[in-house]
Amino acid sequence: MYSDQVDVPAKHVVTWLAAKPLAMQFRSLFLYGRVPYDKSIFYKLCDPVYYFILMITASPNVFVRGLFFTIYLLLICHDREEYQTMR
Repeated sequence: MYSDQVDVPAKHVVTWLAAKPLAMQFRSLFLYGRVPYDKSIFYKLCDPVYYFILMITASPNVFVRGLFFTIYLLLICHDREEYQTMR
């Protein structure tokens, strides 16, 4: 009558659920280091993450900058709102 089998999720689903908090933490650090919404330029000048991001964006290598801004675009697009998508 009742089944004793437990529905086990796929391996990639379990891996993503385990890695999602780490990915969101990286996204937060990356976006806040690039554009802190509540800090002034003086805070940015004291932050080593800002200098690291600045060196990558000012790199003369096209592939490094292209990869950086591709990742930046993907991290921004993760949070798109329905209103902005529909416009």
